[in-house]
Amino acid sequence: MSIKRLKLTRLTRSFWKRQRNFPHLSPAPQQWKAGQLSREALGGTERNSVQSIPDDIGVRDYAKFVGVVTLAHVVTYILAGMLAYEFIYRNAIDMGGFDQFMRTPNEPEEWQHVETWLFPAQILRGALFGLALCPFLTVLSSWSFRKRFCALLFVLLVFSVWSVTMPGPGSIEGWLYLRPGAAPKLPNPLLGYIEVPVQLACFTALIAWRIGKAKKKRFCAQQDAEPDGVNAAG
Repeated sequence: MSIKRLKLTRLTRSFWKRQRNFPHLSPAPQQWKAGQLSREALGGTERNSVQSIPDDIGVRDYAKFVGVVTLAHVVTYILAGMLAYEFIYRNAIDMGGFDQFMRTPNEPEEWQHVETWLFPAQILRGALFGLALCPFLTVLSSWSFRKRFCALLFVLLVFSVWSVTMPGPGSIEGWLYLRPGAAPKLPNPLLGYIEVPVQLACFTALIAWRIGKAKKKRFCAQQDAEPDGVNAAG
């Protein structure tokens, strides 16, 4: 069987499978010509099917997903923290504005604890994020990048910032229970609310992009496996 004929057979088998399971993806009748479906229609149907067909996600896929989420969290957390320290918090920290509330470099013995446990703590946080999202991976894979990004960002903002159970600056519980002026003083208080949303937006964008890439990879692997069955049947 020639390569050209093999590719056409592969596309035809893929089309009939999609048409049987997802008839709304079928091309219009005018796209048929002399009883043969055009390669363009088949290609378009196949591309649309990447986001629509259900696929089996194995244990290895879940493990990779948790690893990607963990890495994305650690990288975005460190980068956002470095930029926020340099442009938002540095003067307040140097002046001792955070000493009453947090461990800072102004107290080397206390800061040693942060340096020792920073990466292990963030790796643990990232892994927990990934494990918490695993039950929803199949649904997230079926969505577009924009839908994944918006949904994940909204959920993370709600559960990580606005509606956390512990009272903290920027949260509803913090507004309810904290005394006025309890938070460290910054030259521009609004700047303090930028770091976490920006970090979460970058974190979410990486996850949403990686889910789509993994989805396409599984789809291509599934399609590449089909010709073997065709040759065996032939």
